[in-house]
Amino acid sequence: MDKTGLRNNALQQRRALQSHEVIELSQTIAERLHDLISWNTVHQVHVYTSKMSLNEVDTAGICKQLSYEFPAIVITKGEPSKQALIRTSMYDVIIVPLVAFDGSCHRIGFGGGWYDRFLSTQPQARKIGLAYELQRVEAIPVEQHDELLDAVVTEKQVYVPNKNAPT
Repeated sequence: MDKTGLRNNALQQRRALQSHEVIELSQTIAERLHDLISWNTVHQVHVYTSKMSLNEVDTAGICKQLSYEFPAIVITKGEPSKQALIRTSMYDVIIVPLVAFDGSCHRIGFGGGWYDRFLSTQPQARKIGLAYELQRVEAIPVEQHDELLDAVVTEKQVYVPNKNAPT
């Protein structure tokens, strides 16, 4: 299936989630993310601004928790669009939205390419996608400009590239 078909299927499945499911799953994903990173070594974080109307994994709680537990971390919230400028700050961690992903940590976004362009300027950053397990697909068709994530965190597990089994 091509990216458009994968995107449409994943969005349809995500739209079917009830609001209480989004809240519960987002909390579990946030806990997994919290345990994944040594936050006391992080200085700059970019976090996408989730859109609850799209049933995205909620990032507001993640930002609130990081601000409370690690007040020295500078958090930049992102709302990309095709016209948005690419940020020039250098980040330690970038929390990336996605519509679909595969077990090798390839992602499909909304098709604007903003995050692929942004991630290509951040080779030192840990690039982590947040998703529900239902967004996982067998394989993403990869194009030259597509940026590989370092991990994808779901409510069930953490996927990392080049590993036979998710952790």
